[in-house]
Amino acid sequence: MPAPRTPRVLVVEDNIVNQKIAVKLLELLGCPCDVAASGPVCLEMHRRNPYGLIFLDIGMPGMDGYETLRRLREWEAESATPPAAVVALTAFTHAEDRARALDAGMRDHLTKPLKREALKRILDAHLS
Repeated sequence: MPAPRTPRVLVVEDNIVNQKIAVKLLELLGCPCDVAASGPVCLEMHRRNPYGLIFLDIGMPGMDGYETLRRLREWEAESATPPAAVVALTAFTHAEDRARALDAGMRDHLTKPLKREALKRILDAHLS
């Protein structure tokens, strides 16, 4: 019997330094990932080959994380694709920022700069 596959992981982040940090930390945790630098690229990548977990930057220029999430959910519903676990990435640390992300439909909230322990907690919670 084949081994269970780990869900695909996507990091959506417009800042190249933050991209590199996220990729390196995820690799150290044994979780390879893909990277998208914008909301539209995220949507295209998810449509081609859906991801199980998406780390989504909230403050991207153009299409922010909230609009990207809204469009992701619309496409998932229209295509009967199981919804990805989407985790907000943000520099905003206030309780109301976390509440807004969760109210918008994010499954979790992760603040930048990213820390290995916090990423591990997210992976343990959402990649069962």
